[in-house]
Amino acid sequence: MVAESSVIVTEIIAREHRSGTDWLYLDMGVFQGLMEPLEMAGWKYPTFTDKNPRGYKKDFVLTGPSCDAYDTIGFDYSLPSDINRGDKVYIGSAGAYTSVYGSNFNGFAIPETYFI
Repeated sequence: MVAESSVIVTEIIAREHRSGTDWLYLDMGVFQGLMEPLEMAGWKYPTFTDKNPRGYKKDFVLTGPSCDAYDTIGFDYSLPSDINRGDKVYIGSAGAYTSVYGSNFNGFAIPETYFI
């Protein structure tokens, strides 16, 4: 009943090219509330950005800030190819369990909640 009730606003804190794949590091990850991909194989959050693409879309790995191997949200998120550090990524379907799953793992705070 609340799966589509929320959107998480994240910021890209780094971009890296690793072994032929582009990675985007977000300011929040699995341990701050995006746990579903670890529990449900194939689960993929709907993502979008307000960035006006100047080129094409490409797939990225989305990962959190903790540098823990399990802090990876997913491996095939299609976003504008020119997205970079400082840009926002919006994560949909952040409903009932997102804030409940959050922890302060490795010193990263649980995101603030705003009601509109």
